[in-house]
Amino acid sequence: MKLSSFLWGLLFIIAGVLLGLNVLGITNIDIFFKGWWTLFIIVPSFIGLFDRDRQDRITSFIFLLIGIALLLACNDIITFEIVWKLLLPAILIIIGLAIMFRNHKPKFNKEIKDLNRGNVICATFREEIIKNDGDFDGVTLEAIFGSIRYDLSKANITKDVLIKANTTFGNIKIIVPEGYKVDLKSSGIFAENRAKTSTKSSEFTIYVDANSTFGEVKVYDN
Repeated sequence: MKLSSFLWGLLFIIAGVLLGLNVLGITNIDIFFKGWWTLFIIVPSFIGLFDRDRQDRITSFIFLLIGIALLLACNDIITFEIVWKLLLPAILIIIGLAIMFRNHKPKFNKEIKDLNRGNVICATFREEIIKNDGDFDGVTLEAIFGSIRYDLSKANITKDVLIKANTTFGNIKIIVPEGYKVDLKSSGIFAENRAKTSTKSSEFTIYVDANSTFGEVKVYDN
């Protein structure tokens, strides 16, 4: 069981128990305390830090800090004026630290060094839907204020291949053949890059080099 799923389940159990105790008159806990609405920011952001599928947790961390700051402001521990003044500096500091200490996966970089980058497919302010049923040896995907759905489910892959996927305010969905090993390197700012594939693996690897800015790259096999 994923830790993030466990935490979500535990949260609902606690909420159910508290509501039940209130109904029975055993407790009288007011769940609508000052700033209760900030929990809709704090809780998902906190649990997002423990989601194994997330390759980049900076977004969750930033929103967690924002939620906590707003909760403190609602309870008059700090002022909203201070929150707004410190918001931008805090985000810049966190992004800077993330860039400095990001996992660059040197082994990944070495393995893809000689792989073909393939032709470039770019979607700018539009949607591209592409199905490749032939031989495949690599591709570069660019989504800028647009989206790309790249279907390789029936493609013929006879060696290690590389998919470079870059998004800026866009999203890319990649469907790979079932049974292939996928190695994802993820980087970005306010990004959601993840791979969900079967546990089976062939002798060949599909390398995905994903870089997103306010976007997402998703890889799956069905």
